[in-house]
Amino acid sequence: MLPREMERDPEGVIEEVSPRDTMFRDRQRYLNSGRRGLECIRLGMMAAGKTEVQSALDLPSGHGRVLRWIKAEFPAARLGACDIDRDGVDFCAATFGASPVYGREDPAEVEIDDPYDLIWSGSLFTHLPPEQWEGFLELFERALNPGGLVVFTTHGRRVSELMHDPERRRVYNPIDQEALLRDYERDGRAYAEYQHDPAHRETHSLPPTYGISLTRPSVVCEILERRPNLRLVGFAEARFNGQDAVSAVRLQDGGP
Repeated sequence: MLPREMERDPEGVIEEVSPRDTMFRDRQRYLNSGRRGLECIRLGMMAAGKTEVQSALDLPSGHGRVLRWIKAEFPAARLGACDIDRDGVDFCAATFGASPVYGREDPAEVEIDDPYDLIWSGSLFTHLPPEQWEGFLELFERALNPGGLVVFTTHGRRVSELMHDPERRRVYNPIDQEALLRDYERDGRAYAEYQHDPAHRETHSLPPTYGISLTRPSVVCEILERRPNLRLVGFAEARFNGQDAVSAVRLQDGGP
């Protein structure tokens, strides 16, 4: 549970939703999902001892499911929205006043002009193969001010449990779930590529490489241990729509 003072909703949440937002199904669920992202950010800030945010980047922003809550929580902050979905970025720029940052499949090609105090990265690593994680962690380091906080999400034990349970199983289609779960149990991390047709990928602005990943908390911690400029400060399992929320602080190069 969050402390009581952290459960309140910020004032002035912009509820306008783009008609092209593929994440939108039901208004209340959509808003609740964004609120949970803000709760993860609050937990990360509390773990990091961080009380102020003067700039925040949402990557990938989509059409602002969480960014609208970030804007309401930090109304004076400079905002950035980054996604390979250019329509989503443009919507966030027009609706929330965010600086547009057009994403690339290769994170080394993403241009960040000014670093941020906070990066929220919901549902990114949940869809990336393991070999692409390092590039985005490097991007986070590059895009954060020293002392800045990144909060990102992963699929861990909760999602694995749901995939094992035939009565509550979410259908991740089309993938071989059994093979994915076997790899996860064996290696602690696994990935399966979605086999969407080109029309579906174009409609949803999906990159060429896009699937579902499962990663044990211990493996996530091991990955961060290999990055001397990122210090793990928080890990909340199943906090964001069943996904784990991981919080890390950007250190000075080579030390605290």
